[in-house]
Amino acid sequence: IGMQANSRVGAKVKVDDKVSGWGELGVSDKEVVLRHLIGNWDFEWGTLTIGQTRTPIGRQDSLRAHGDDAGLTAFGEPYLGRRPLIQLESHGLKLALVKPHSITNIYNNTNTTSETDNMMPRIELSWQQTMGIASFDAFGGYHTYTIDSPAEDFDIDSYMVGAGFWLKPDPGYLRGIGYYARNARQFGQFFSPQPATFGSAKITDEGGVVDNDVFGGAVFSGYKINSRLSAEIGYGYIQSEDDAPGADTVKWQCFYAQAPITLYKGITVTPEAGVMEDIDSGQRITYAGAKWQANF
Repeated sequence: IGMQANSRVGAKVKVDDKVSGWGELGVSDKEVVLRHLIGNWDFEWGTLTIGQTRTPIGRQDSLRAHGDDAGLTAFGEPYLGRRPLIQLESHGLKLALVKPHSITNIYNNTNTTSETDNMMPRIELSWQQTMGIASFDAFGGYHTYTIDSPAEDFDIDSYMVGAGFWLKPDPGYLRGIGYYARNARQFGQFFSPQPATFGSAKITDEGGVVDNDVFGGAVFSGYKINSRLSAEIGYGYIQSEDDAPGADTVKWQCFYAQAPITLYKGITVTPEAGVMEDIDSGQRITYAGAKWQANF
């Protein structure tokens, strides 16, 4: 038993019909972190957002509770966290300049003086449209940066592109989504429980950069049985392969089922069971438990 890392407290502020703000802190057993802190300006044909929040590519729509409500973010759903950004939104289209991740842990060397050189923010774009019970979304992004070291510099390019759909014939729903990414971990994609090499560019002993390709997809469906009981089942698949001759394809998958129970307005218990598996090695993580949540 413990406090989930995404337990949170926040507030929304409205200055007038055009200017508003939102702040939210995450509270866990170990720390307090900033989740969201944004200001919005609604003008005639769009909305300008400045601050830290979820980026346009981030989805995390699955309700899978394991891993602090991680959903299927490591198994086919794109998710790049909450980052400082400047975002413009208009008619279902979002364009954002985002603070990049630009990790250096691919540089395995005894020299500890390497650092990242960012010449640009990460660029993210998403689009969503709804037609009756169906909606469709597409997304993509690009970033490039340099790892500077006394011996040699390494240029790392990363990008992602994908699409998805929703079907919501009340009282049920069906969601499907998939994406392709090059050097997904450097782009900022969340992976766990996969190892650090999964989805990551690598530097060879000869001093060259080996890019990595990731393909992922997820599908899940839910149904509201009555006002107190609902259910959701889902599946996610993700694979990682280095762009090098003879490279192995590392494949992971996840299954889960849950049945959220509403005890009272805002008070829920979510029993859930699932399996996370490295398909090739047979390594498997099986879990069962329940999330207790109070919203107020």
